[in-house]
Amino acid sequence: MSIEELLNIAKQHKKRGDVLKQRQRFKEMVLAYFHAVCYFLLNNEAREQRLGTKDVREITSQYYSTLELCRYAYHFKFHDRSEGNFGGKLKILSYWCQALLRYRLFRLQLNEGIVLSHSINKMSAQVNAAASKSPQAGRHSGEPYSQSPTPSPASVGSVGSQGSNDSKTTSMSGMSLPSPGTTVTIPQHLHSQYMKYVRICDNVLLAQQLWDQAEANSRDGRDVIEFVGAIKRRCASDGFSLNSPLETLVCRILTGVELLHAALPRPTPSSRS
Repeated sequence: MSIEELLNIAKQHKKRGDVLKQRQRFKEMVLAYFHAVCYFLLNNEAREQRLGTKDVREITSQYYSTLELCRYAYHFKFHDRSEGNFGGKLKILSYWCQALLRYRLFRLQLNEGIVLSHSINKMSAQVNAAASKSPQAGRHSGEPYSQSPTPSPASVGSVGSQGSNDSKTTSMSGMSLPSPGTTVTIPQHLHSQYMKYVRICDNVLLAQQLWDQAEANSRDGRDVIEFVGAIKRRCASDGFSLNSPLETLVCRILTGVELLHAALPRPTPSSRS
């Protein structure tokens, strides 16, 4: 299919999901949204192959938009175990999708992350050197800075490492920083680079966490185990990992959506209207 055809199909499924939402047929709505996610993914990959490295920013933005739709669809959580544990099975599809999307985003932004890392370390060394020479350095305008120059996000959703309770903090490059109680100011552009770097790093951390959660949940009860087994049989491949191509993910998500939809009770005539 062409890029335009993939995009049109994705939009059709998204529109169908919106209609189902208005009718409060939420389980069918969620499945329509995941169907849309799959075609948005294929569209994004086709654009990535066409553009190559010419416009990484645009491609990254498209993947983030698809990720948001996936997260929005899973926002409608189903905690009951009726209808063959619909919620538990949907959770695995969502985690698979989010994990591979996060990892794809990390790979797309890897070169930018490396450049940011070098830049942050270099400028941080200059800032810390100036702060150590001038007792008044901490009073200059700028952003508070008490974390390591090249942050390693400590937790999901974090914006940087929180530091330790030791009297001295050491960065990834081994450079000693002021104690946690000391405030050091940094230029605004350094703070901006710092936040961009953290966002890139968060993607790989979240990808691994979501992947581990999917693996753990795939053994949560007989219904879920049989569901995952059926998907594996229909989507025969050499394996499934964070490095798997998007076609493998799409096959698994679409197969899962088909299985979940087939298990739903048929809507009554009044609910179709």
